[in-house]
Amino acid sequence: MSFFDTMMKENQYDMRNEAYAVVGRAVRLHCSIKSKDFGNARDMRNFIDRIKEVQALRVSKDMKDLLTVTAEDICIAAKRAGLSGS
Repeated sequence: MSFFDTMMKENQYDMRNEAYAVVGRAVRLHCSIKSKDFGNARDMRNFIDRIKEVQALRVSKDMKDLLTVTAEDICIAAKRAGLSGS
């Protein structure tokens, strides 16, 4: 998760606690499907790109949370990035 944390901080995103918990579950599920030692940065970058897309669509309707990422953003992005197991 340190790569994910670094990328989100570099982009100055504020992750709510519930969003961070959802990220952890999505990443753990993805890693359990792949292999024990899986740590593909490309998958995390793709996941972060999907998070940005979802978050941008949400804030285009209400600019007050411009840099906030919610749990719902993460859930939608995980599905789009193929990290949700569904």
